Amino acid sequence: MTQLKPLAVIIRLSALGDVLLLAPFTQHLSRTHRVVLVTAPPLKSLASILPGVDEVAVLEKEDRAGANKNLVRRLNQAQPSLVVDLQNKPRTLLFRRKIRAERKVVLKKRTLQQALFAVFGRDTVLDDVDQATRYLKVLPENAAAVSSLPSNIRLPDAWVGQTADFYKRVVGRGDLPVVGFAFSARHATKCWPVDEAFAFLTKIQETANVVLVGGPGDRGRLEQIQARFSGRPPADTLALSLEDLAGLVSRLDLLVGMDTGPIHLARLLGVRTVTLFGPTSWRRWGPGTFDVANHRTLSAGLDCQPCSNHGGNICPLNHHACMKELRAPEVLDEVIGLLGADDE
Repeated sequence: MTQLKPLAVIIRLSALGDVLLLAPFTQHLSRTHRVVLVTAPPLKSLASILPGVDEVAVLEKEDRAGANKNLVRRLNQAQPSLVVDLQNKPRTLLFRRKIRAERKVVLKKRTLQQALFAVFGRDTVLDDVDQATRYLKVLPENAAAVSSLPSNIRLPDAWVGQTADFYKRVVGRGDLPVVGFAFSARHATKCWPVDEAFAFLTKIQETANVVLVGGPGDRGRLEQIQARFSGRPPADTLALSLEDLAGLVSRLDLLVGMDTGPIHLARLLGVRTVTLFGPTSWRRWGPGTFDVANHRTLSAGLDCQPCSNHGGNICPLNHHACMKELRAPEVLDEVIGLLGADDE
């Protein structure tokens, strides 16, 4: 009779990139545990593609129907041996305290002194190790020795199939590669200036089919870019669901963009990437242990970089030079060079 492995509960509610970077963590932990991942409702479907995850549960922001209470009750009935809180915020602290487990582990991003500085707006920028490795280091086992990330994760066929018609519309010239441009980010300081984005799109359209990759919250920035085109602008993904967006990204030959969720998704799906880094750390949010031959990063390399863990609304020095100094021809050369690697 086969004995079930002990249960581990992982808590990571947001954001998309942070959840996707759990891939090596869930894969490693699944060797010794059954894994339940607790995340935010919008990320449930994408979290299900992570290797080694047996179940994805959601923690509601407002528990009007008692779903969170039921989740706690169900988890306690399953008698978890391990709870890992990788969010470590007041909300997840309250949640994890309600779960009875033999052992609880918490991701501690900062020292006590650094945490106090953060309260007063002087947050220490974490720039020493990639986020996936940072997760692995919380485990008492020798997880930090894991040297590679899962790649080419398979999506449900339905997610890919549902984008077939959209993809055909994007591929107007069947002999050219398909390049996505993740044109926006949640935090304004991570965004590339519209002038440079338009200059890049104008040139890349000469050698590739192009699609603008973003979600409903990116509409304002999309309209700024579209307004620059005298003719019809490239297709965009704003109307796609998160599942369909993943299906489309998996079909791309390359995705170029800022430090944002779709870039992390592309890397996990084995799609080549070129990422533009401004205020955030390329060491923390860059390719990490992914194959650098397929994933490139561009940074202006200024003394003030990185200045933030996640970006912000305005540049602390009021010049935003980190993104302004990344010019369209430089990005174009990197993209064309990476696409041309197929011909070598």
